[in-house]
Parts: sequence; C-alpha cells; structure tokens
Amino acid sequence: MTTETVMKLDTALLEATAPLLSLRAASQLTTATNAVDLSLKAKLTSLGSLVRLDGSTLNVSHGAAVALARGSVLSVVGDLIHLRNGSTLNLLNGSVLNVSGGSVVNISGALVAFGGTGGNAVNITNSLCPCTSIGGIPVALQNGALASNVSIVNPIKNASAGSVQLSSGAAAVVVSGSTSKVTISGQ
Repeated sequence: MTTETVMKLDTALLEATAPLLSLRAASQLTTATNAVDLSLKAKLTSLGSLVRLDGSTLNVSHGAAVALARGSVLSVVGDLIHLRNGSTLNLLNGSVLNVSGGSVVNISGALVAFGGTGGNAVNITNSLCPCTSIGGIPVALQNGALASNVSIVNPIKNASAGSVQLSSGAAAVVVSGSTSKVTISGQ
C-alpha cells in the first residue's frame, strides 16, 4: 500500500492506548511524506509504542517517521518505534524524529526498540548533518536549536535483535528552533 501520510493531527488532543501505526504479517506500507505528522499545536499521548512493525516494512520516501511542528507535543509512555520479527523501517530522505517550531517530545522508553526473532533493521538515508552526537545518536540542530534542549539516554533497546544503518552525513533526529525540545529517557 502507498499513501501520502498515515496520520496528520493538528490542533487536537489524542490519547492512544494502542500503536497509531501497526503493521504485521508481511505487510508493506510506503508513505510519500512523514508517516505520522503532528502540526499546529497537536497534543498526542501514546501509552506504548507509537509505531509497531511485526514482520513488516515501512518505507518513508521523504520525511520523518514521526514529525512535530508549530508547538505540538508528543508524550510516549514506552518506545517510539518498535520493530520485531524481521521488520524494516526505511527512511529514504528523512529522520526517525523531526521536531520543529517550539514542539516538545517526551519519550520514556527508547527511540527504537527491537524484539522478536531478530533480523530487524532501521535504514536512514539523508544529508541533514552536520550533527551533534547526543546519547550516541546523530542529532541535527537547526535554526537556533541548542544541544541543551536535547536529552537522549539509551536510544536503542535490544540492539542484538536489529541494526540501525545511517548513510554518510545522516541524522537520526532533527531538532529545529531554539524552543524545540526532545527528551528520550531510554527506560
């Protein structure tokens, strides 16, 4: 299946108790732009992974797996993205997470978690660096964003069950604007 974006949320409040995007059983989805797009003061709380792939593939042609803009807020109680049983996330011209315009992200778990039988992969291709390594993850700080606005601890969970491959000069996370904030606690 191919689509423009999976979900676009603006000026709304949403609490999710299940992943917003859940692919399984050899399914494949390709998005033309950001897979999950929060814009214009959207507020989303996810109780568990926001994106879950189980034996499936998600291709994002241009944009981020998850993007926030214009004062949006994302709170994830758990991991942002969970891949299991040979799943693949391909970011062909973007990052895992893109936060801009004074938006705020708080993730209690990992940026990416692997599980199941292994063989999982996150492939990131972009030219968004120069980057600052924060928590071992390349972060592109743009338009006045400060490293002090970003805290990343244990961004990859169960790394033995998968891999993260970055092209030369690729950023895994993009933070744009002096008031944008990202916290990934890695618990």
